[in-house]
Amino acid sequence: MRNENTRTSWTESGVALLRIFVMAGDRAADKPLSDAIVLAAREAGILGATVLPGIAGYGRSGRHGNLEVSIHDPLSQPMVVELADAESPLRDFLPILATLDQYGRLATLERLGALSYHAQGENGPGDSAVST
Repeated sequence: MRNENTRTSWTESGVALLRIFVMAGDRAADKPLSDAIVLAAREAGILGATVLPGIAGYGRSGRHGNLEVSIHDPLSQPMVVELADAESPLRDFLPILATLDQYGRLATLERLGALSYHAQGENGPGDSAVST
């Protein structure tokens, strides 16, 4: 429930998003590749990471996943690992990524405008870029 003395502040920042396309069954040593990427990103100080399951997809290798196959073989499910930070730390992470996977993967890098928000009370944080 929103208090009358609470407002939401929005802060705009430049951020980039690195997307790495993997399959659920892909491994890095003793763990799933997606987990290894997220752990390595955390250790490298990357600001955020999310792993998203896909429903269907295919890539250069010709391997593909689809709903019917994924139900019977969850290791064939396509996944996307998204890492968010400034562009420079994400580019610096690419050599680390290359050490995790001997095959190489498709990865995309996008520059985005990001908005973050948080509620503020009467004694909340100072001014922000946009307030409502």
